[in-house]
Amino acid sequence: MKKHRLMDYNNEIPFEKQVTAGFHDLSEDRFDKNEDLPESIFGENHEKKRSKLILPEPQISDKELEDIIKIGHVSDSVRELVDDSHIERKEDSPTTLLHDYNESARINAFSARTQRAAVEDVDTTVAKADDLIKSEMYSLIEWNVEGKEPPPKQIYSKEAMELAKKMIDIEATKMAEAEDIELKLDSQMWQSISVSFRMTHATKMQKLG
Repeated sequence: MKKHRLMDYNNEIPFEKQVTAGFHDLSEDRFDKNEDLPESIFGENHEKKRSKLILPEPQISDKELEDIIKIGHVSDSVRELVDDSHIERKEDSPTTLLHDYNESARINAFSARTQRAAVEDVDTTVAKADDLIKSEMYSLIEWNVEGKEPPPKQIYSKEAMELAKKMIDIEATKMAEAEDIELKLDSQMWQSISVSFRMTHATKMQKLG
């Protein structure tokens, strides 16, 4: 078997063509075209072709985001209104009763908008408890705004509920018109508000007891 001569890369140049000995005419010689000039590097388009980025459709529209922000502004206006009314009367501000439910309300609104399940599925328990939630809400707000004694634990007077309901409807309508939003107090919103008021009411009753 014939042995092939190995190349010493330290001392030899691969594929080197030695110049022939003697003199030869240089008139026909020419330089090879340089293909790696700086102009050619910047002139070529080296951008890689990328596939189009496909994003999923947004679960919340811009209009819904604006409504959520306006809901937060309305709740802030309610707190300022109550504080101002008690400052004019030179009474202690009842902000301890008005629980800051902005964050929880926004979280509930976001979760309601981003649910992938069908919106037509209605919670019957929430629907049945809607009237009870509203009546408790009216009574608590009427007690808080008017500065009356704590409401009874079991039965609320019809007159107090009607007065509170009328007060809420008037103030909520004014704020909705000022903020240019639709006044929509659905079952889910009443439930969120009622939970916050129940927590603060329990804390208030413990302090009074």
